[in-house]
Amino acid sequence: MSKSKESLMSETVETEENSLLVRNPLLRSLYQGLAVLCILLGIIGAVLPLMPTTVFLLMAVWLSVRSSPKLNAWLLGHPKFGPVLREYLHDRALSPKIGYRALAVLWLGISISIWLVPPIALKVLLGVIALAVSSYLLVLMRRYQQ
Repeated sequence: MSKSKESLMSETVETEENSLLVRNPLLRSLYQGLAVLCILLGIIGAVLPLMPTTVFLLMAVWLSVRSSPKLNAWLLGHPKFGPVLREYLHDRALSPKIGYRALAVLWLGISISIWLVPPIALKVLLGVIALAVSSYLLVLMRRYQQ
C-alpha cells in the first residue's frame, strides 16, 4: 500500500471515529469492555484453528471506534491485524486470502456445532447464520477484487 493511500485511510478513519463516538458514558464503557473481549477472542482465534479471528476483530473495531479512540488506534496500529482492518474500514472489502480462511474456519466450526447440538431448530439456525455470514464475506471479497 502506498504512503499516500495509507495516510488518506488514516485521515478518513480519524474523521469517522470522532463522529461515531458514543456520548453516553455507561454505553461507552459497555462497548469498550465488549471491544476488549472481542480482541481477546480474536487473538485466541489466531492461535486456535476452530476459533474465528476476523469476525471478532471486525466487531472489536466497530465497538472501539464508538468507545475508545486509544483502543481503536492500538488495534488499527497493530502490526499483524492493523493493515487488514484499516483496509476493511477504508474499502469495506476483504482480501480473498483472509476471506477464504474465514469461510473455512466458519464452516468447520458450524459443522462441528451442528453435529454436537441435538435440537433440530438450533441446527437450522446455525446453518442460516453460517449462510448469512458466508454471503457477507463473499460480498466483501468481491469488493476487494473490483
